[in-house]
Amino acid sequence: MKHRFLQWFGLLCLAFLAIGSLHAQKFTLAVNAEANAEGDSFAQAMEAAGFPLSSKEKLATIQKLTLVSGKFLLTDWTTLAEKLPLCTTLKTFEVKPTVEMESFGESPAPKSYFAATSLEEVHIMSPKFDIPTQMFKGATNLKSVTVESAQMIYTAAFEGCTALTTVHLPSATVLCSKVFKGCAQLATLRLPALEDFDPSCSGEAFCEGMTNLTSFYAPRLKALPKNAFNGCEKLTHLDLPACETFDESALEANAHIQHIVAPKLTEVKGKALAQCTALKTFVAPSLRELGSEAFKGCTSLEEIAFPELTDLTKAPFTGCSALKKVTFSFSESISLNEDTFK
Repeated sequence: MKHRFLQWFGLLCLAFLAIGSLHAQKFTLAVNAEANAEGDSFAQAMEAAGFPLSSKEKLATIQKLTLVSGKFLLTDWTTLAEKLPLCTTLKTFEVKPTVEMESFGESPAPKSYFAATSLEEVHIMSPKFDIPTQMFKGATNLKSVTVESAQMIYTAAFEGCTALTTVHLPSATVLCSKVFKGCAQLATLRLPALEDFDPSCSGEAFCEGMTNLTSFYAPRLKALPKNAFNGCEKLTHLDLPACETFDESALEANAHIQHIVAPKLTEVKGKALAQCTALKTFVAPSLRELGSEAFKGCTSLEEIAFPELTDLTKAPFTGCSALKKVTFSFSESISLNEDTFK
């Protein structure tokens, strides 16, 4: 019996810190991974440790919760979401890389698992774990999130996380719409693996309302979608070393962008930069296609160079009242008309 208990103890551990009246006490909970097929492991573990989920008083003492090893199913997530609001002093939730998390699937149902909680820090190191739709939505106390393996960040994953200041998503390759909507305290966004935005981003900014964003780093990003940085009032510089396309209205009416460097950019679609009234520098030496009214109303733009561009017939500079110099390469003929500098 003792041997069996030790086996059961070692397969899945949930470690948490409960604060007593005078001293901190550490508890380690264990659940048999095989039994977890029923999806009640979280409840069983808490019960076994003397912290039944029905006891609001006991749950209110937990400050840190760590999943150490074994399996964690979708039903465990549901139970966790229901009980986290009762953990009124819980500050940290951590998942070790040895934990096997059940996938939420390609079209996860919208659900916030951390809303109305006291959590300030989440660190998920489990392999093959994507962030489902609205997972952290409304977690207004959340300050720091790290999800090591997430490649897909689904719609509105962090929407309304108004206290969020640190995000670490080193593996994220695709973002959906409204991922960071309303994250007003997030100043720096580093996405080293980001390559693309899901089609759901078309017309809906992934970072609308990020009023404090000053730095965006995505060295592998290939295209900017429509309204990409809508509402990012402090973002003044964009360095996009791998970006090849600005979609229609990608940065339209962004009145704060001053400098853009995109050495591999080949296409700027219609009104992609229209009404960027603060834009002073635009460096895109590989640009070959310029859409209708692409720079319309860029009243601060004074000088621009297009070594590869040959067609300027779609009124790209309408209303660019400060424009003084446009440099071209004369290796090929250039098409102009009466609307070019209208």
